[in-house]
Amino acid sequence: MTGYSDASFKLDDPDKGSGWGCWVRDSHTRVIRSGPCPEWVVLSNEAELCGVFAAVYTALTQLDSAQANILVVKTDCQTVARWFGWKRSPCVPEKPEALDLVTRTLEHANEKRIRLVVSWVKGHRGLVDTQAYLNTQVDRLARAARITGKGTIEVQAIRGSKSEPQA
Repeated sequence: MTGYSDASFKLDDPDKGSGWGCWVRDSHTRVIRSGPCPEWVVLSNEAELCGVFAAVYTALTQLDSAQANILVVKTDCQTVARWFGWKRSPCVPEKPEALDLVTRTLEHANEKRIRLVVSWVKGHRGLVDTQAYLNTQVDRLARAARITGKGTIEVQAIRGSKSEPQA
C-alpha cells in the first residue's frame, strides 16, 4: 500500500484554520480524502501530522490491509517524517496532542501487522514526475479543506485490478 499526504496552513493567519489531504492505494482501490484539522492544531507541522494520520487511518480501514505487510506514506514535511523515524531520527513532537497522534498512528499500523514507513518527498515541484504530481494533488485537497472547513472522500476502483470486471 502507498500513500501521499499534505496539509494547508496559513502561517500569516493561523486562525483561518488548517486542512489536510491524502491519497492512498493498494492494487485494487484508490481513496482520496481531505478534511479540516482539529482545533488544537496551531502549527504547520501539526497540520502535516494530521495528513499522515489520515493517510494511515484511511489505508488501514478502506484498503485491503490483510493482503499487505507494508504501508509507505510520503509527506513533504521533513519534521513529521522524522517523528515516524525517517532517517532514524529520535525526534518526537513536544505537544501532547501531536505525540498522542503519532502514537495512535503507530498503534493502528501495529494492530494490523503493517510496517509503516513515513518518508519525505520534495514538495511544490509542479508536475515533473509521479511523486510531484501526487504531492500537488494532496496539497490542493488540503487547501480546499482549509478554505471550506469541509472534508471529502472519493473511493475508486483501479482499472485492470482483479476486483474490477474486464471489458
